Amino acid sequence: MDRYSGLDAEQKVALLALLRAAAEAELDTEDARVKLCELPDFKPRACFQDIQGNSVKGWMSASDLHLWLSSQPHPVAGYRLEDVLSAIRLRTGSLDIFSEDFIRMTTPNFRSGAYLKELAISRSFLPYLSYERPLKYEVAYRLSQLFLLELDFMSRLRFHQKRLRQVAITGVNIVKFLDMEEGFCAGMGGLLSAMGVRHVLSKGVAGYTRPLEPMLCDALMKRINPTDAAFFPADHLGRLIDMPLPTATQYYTWAERMERSPLSDSYIFRSTSPARLSFESPLLEPSPSSRIRPASPRAMSPTRRSSPFMEPLSPMSPVTPLPDYLQPDSRPPRHFGSRDWESKDWKARSPSPARRHYLSELSTQDPGLSSFERSLADTYVSSPVPYSPRTPRPMSAGISAAASPGASPSLGTPLPRRSLHFLDTHEQRAVQQTLIVMARQAKLDSMVEDAKTLLPPTCTVEEIFNELDMMRNGYITLRDIRRFMAGFGFTAKYASFTGLVNDLHMRRKVFHQHAVRGAKPLEWSGLSALLPPESLDLRDTTMLTLPFTGEGCKAVMACNTDAEAASVLYLLRKSVACPTCGTRAQRDADAAGCPMVTCPVCRTQFHCHTVEGDRPEVSYPLTSSAKHSLYRLLGTTLEAAEELDLDRRELATVLSQEICGLHDVFGAISPGTDSFTQSDLRRCFAVQGLPLPPAEQWDLLQVASLLFSQCYRRELLGLQEPAAANVLRTRREVATELSFSFQFSQEDAKQSRGSMRKSNITPEDAPGVQAKHARWPLLLQCLAMNIPRLARPLSSLKLAAPDGLRLLDSFISPSEQEAIATQVAHIFASARKICHAARAERAHIPQPASVKSLAHNLSSDEYYVPLKMELEPGSASVTAYFPKYGDEGHELMYFSKGTVQSLPPFAKDFIYSKMPALSPLVSVEGKWRLTLNHYTPQGLRQELASSPATRPGFPYHKDLPANGDVTMILTLQARGDMELVPETDPHRSPSQVLLHPGSLLVLSGEARWRWLHRLRPAPDEKQRMSVVFGWRGPQAAHG
Repeated sequence: MDRYSGLDAEQKVALLALLRAAAEAELDTEDARVKLCELPDFKPRACFQDIQGNSVKGWMSASDLHLWLSSQPHPVAGYRLEDVLSAIRLRTGSLDIFSEDFIRMTTPNFRSGAYLKELAISRSFLPYLSYERPLKYEVAYRLSQLFLLELDFMSRLRFHQKRLRQVAITGVNIVKFLDMEEGFCAGMGGLLSAMGVRHVLSKGVAGYTRPLEPMLCDALMKRINPTDAAFFPADHLGRLIDMPLPTATQYYTWAERMERSPLSDSYIFRSTSPARLSFESPLLEPSPSSRIRPASPRAMSPTRRSSPFMEPLSPMSPVTPLPDYLQPDSRPPRHFGSRDWESKDWKARSPSPARRHYLSELSTQDPGLSSFERSLADTYVSSPVPYSPRTPRPMSAGISAAASPGASPSLGTPLPRRSLHFLDTHEQRAVQQTLIVMARQAKLDSMVEDAKTLLPPTCTVEEIFNELDMMRNGYITLRDIRRFMAGFGFTAKYASFTGLVNDLHMRRKVFHQHAVRGAKPLEWSGLSALLPPESLDLRDTTMLTLPFTGEGCKAVMACNTDAEAASVLYLLRKSVACPTCGTRAQRDADAAGCPMVTCPVCRTQFHCHTVEGDRPEVSYPLTSSAKHSLYRLLGTTLEAAEELDLDRRELATVLSQEICGLHDVFGAISPGTDSFTQSDLRRCFAVQGLPLPPAEQWDLLQVASLLFSQCYRRELLGLQEPAAANVLRTRREVATELSFSFQFSQEDAKQSRGSMRKSNITPEDAPGVQAKHARWPLLLQCLAMNIPRLARPLSSLKLAAPDGLRLLDSFISPSEQEAIATQVAHIFASARKICHAARAERAHIPQPASVKSLAHNLSSDEYYVPLKMELEPGSASVTAYFPKYGDEGHELMYFSKGTVQSLPPFAKDFIYSKMPALSPLVSVEGKWRLTLNHYTPQGLRQELASSPATRPGFPYHKDLPANGDVTMILTLQARGDMELVPETDPHRSPSQVLLHPGSLLVLSGEARWRWLHRLRPAPDEKQRMSVVFGWRGPQAAHG
């Protein structure tokens, strides 16, 4: 990880890939501008007035441009209004195009084309009557080609922006990385150094990406630094990566850090046009914190009246106005129930009693709902603020309070259940739209699976890959797809291809292999190349052409490299599996007559009709019929990927309009638990009045969800290597919102195997049977647009984890670990020194009344020494030091004053610098308790030096209520093996968590109050330390 910017190689690769794509697009666009200005009939201002239409105004709206593009006999006519709007906003920073913006978009920007720009502008000074309208066909064609490149780049840019969100990169770290040549002053004042950025781009990332060529560097610098200044603001770069960046201008002051829609920016950040001077909603009261937007100097018009009945105005053509979902300022405040402001008797309500907060779920008569765990959600949480239509809804202390059935008292009491029939109007629409998207995905997947059956059975995956990869690069790009599809009169869009690539990568069983795609060379093709991020390799091609539920597709998804995938495909095609053990075998060409072979593993004899010799396999080109079938498959897949991406974006827009998240939808579908079953989903379809998908589509969706459940559980719970506080918060928020224990438990597996044995089901039918008993995860492959891609899966967690358990590996760096361990060792050394001179006071460690004391947990009296230690000059801390706590070799020190200022210096620094990353689970405010543990290995004696040393452990226990609502355990120096069991079932198989040095284990909610944990003794000669932080909120109450 870079010590200046805090970015690892994975994040640097994603950022540089986006910048390279922007530079290449800028070169292509500049070439299109040059070709356009070379036409003697091109007059920029005449084109501007022609695209405007009959309206006379000083700007061009997105609707005007979209209407003109739709009327052209060009592939650009197929793009949507949302794409045009995004392209305009990327170029101009607003939703409108003024005359000077249009000239800047259509004339060359490089110095080499300055003469063409002056020549084109000079043509516009002819009289208006001399304009020839409509435009010349050649001018209209080249202008359409220019906008096509802009729209294609938007689709490609959206793919890279999604990658940036997946690797959890932040704008501050981006600025520090690009401006690292300035050292400590990197990004100071919101300005970047042109020379420093160019130097970083020219170096690249060694071993992962190649450096940016000088021509690409010039193109990128021209895009993000149009004025060629030595120090330039990050405005254009912020629009390019769609991420908050520190800047010195008014349009991108991201200090407020307001939430934005995944599809488009919030209306707060839109530039106003002459027809709209304010974007404030008529229902919102003015506040001093709201930003004052300057009026446009080009024109002035009276502001609209603050009336609840007036629709939001838009400065665009009256022919094709913007749709309602692109006007987020017309929505009412969040969760205010029915929209009374739309009625005729609109008026402000009087304050009413505090409303209750609910977690929506299905109404069902399942007897499991009356169990002890689910009955905990029968408590109401009242808002302390009286309700009024202008009072924002009081939010709980964290999202996990609504996500977990047994939440911590600091996060609010779990919310009561409510039938799906009684959801609010906005929740009804959100649930209905989500189910429509799920059913839509099932239909599209079914269409793709039907298209796969059209391929000839003799056509192999390698032959298809070689047909598309004509240049033998080892990967397939959009250029290869377009070359193949051009022979059939089909033009592939960037949006379709990037959507397809993203879907295939998301369906890969090992998702983290796509983080740095250039890390491993292509061994199977004999080449050594770095894979571009928007490309398809052999494994992706296999998933694209083979049936998704087939054996070949599943086996290839588990492969780590293309070489391994090629070997798996050969074995499946050229061998036969043993009916007993599954070992694959083939007959040699010299074997004649008898088709019987003997399995080398289990010695079972079976028929084998596959005969192979030493002759290498020959790959033949595809026939004409096979090419046509492949064309139909690619066309269907590309269209399905584009439609699915549009459905996701529309769903994101609907959820943002209704102020509702996927966690709310999950809570409405699930019966008050962390998962929902097939019957719950069917009942939800019935309650919403939506038709169920057909049987074949339903089964396909079922098996897909079962296949991805374990993968997404690891991806969403394995929070690794936080680069900054807000990065960790983003990962945790998404993990809390989308991860609800996506798992296929061992009990479900046993039940599935038992049902197969009873009904004599063949192994081929096993996936369908297992899907019936599997828990349904929320279908992330069709709903998740912004899933953070993590550095590596969570291999430290074994078996099912309790709700409220969070393991953050590499939470602190090795240097920070060493510094903290040194200070902790110094504190224990000082305590031992004082303890020898002090008188020990005998005290029993009490157990709280609500905790059942176990026989092996502090069964004997323990002794402590009250110490008053001067940990820093001018202050003293009162501690309780236990020379022996439990097992021999375990020392414990407890700081119980409850304030941050009474803690040691390293603990105060840790709380102020690291704990904000865990917000809103914990905060710096509140009461803090600190416990230090020191484990010294025992058993090594001089007279028996060969005897192994054993580091002591900690018996099963539950932390005292005085330790707070949230427990955080920081591991130092050596690994610890922790086991957790439910308090109500202590004899079950424990869940194991491996605590690596530098990791932070967070226990809250159910894991804190209803599970017991212990530290196992370990045969290790290393000493181990742990720092335990306990936090209690200011208004926490125990349930």
